[in-house]
Amino acid sequence: MAKQLVILLNALTFPDPEFEEGVKTYRQEWLPEVPATSEQVFQRMSFDEAFTTAYEYIQHFAVGLEQILLDQVLHDGKMTTDFKDIEYDLFQLLCEIQLGMHLQNIQPKADVLRHVMSHQYRDINEASLRNLRDYLILRDYISATNFIAQLFAYLRSKARAESSEV
Repeated sequence: MAKQLVILLNALTFPDPEFEEGVKTYRQEWLPEVPATSEQVFQRMSFDEAFTTAYEYIQHFAVGLEQILLDQVLHDGKMTTDFKDIEYDLFQLLCEIQLGMHLQNIQPKADVLRHVMSHQYRDINEASLRNLRDYLILRDYISATNFIAQLFAYLRSKARAESSEV
């Protein structure tokens, strides 16, 4: 769903075919820097750390998506329903991670609160700058969810391998 929304957002707001390449290195400083997916990164991460890191990442994106939705409503955005669907998926993922942490008795780090996203990223009057912010949040959200999915797939296969050795 999120990948399709990026395509739609680009088609509606950034018709330049080289747009994605041009902003490849752009990022929102308040969002977490998600490492590239690699077995080396995954090996260094404990089971508990995987949960707390995933939970923290998704909380950041919840803050961003909340602002995107608010701006969609305030500025008569054309993709309000699409962003609501993404937000619903995000909250479902957040709940699944939180439930997993509860079942494994893993304590979360401090909650990520709204103030993590400063007013410079919230109060944007110019539509093109809001669209760029929204694109960057959505692009990095996709990257984070891919990282999380691969991280937990790695941990699952590692646990299965360890249990078969016993």
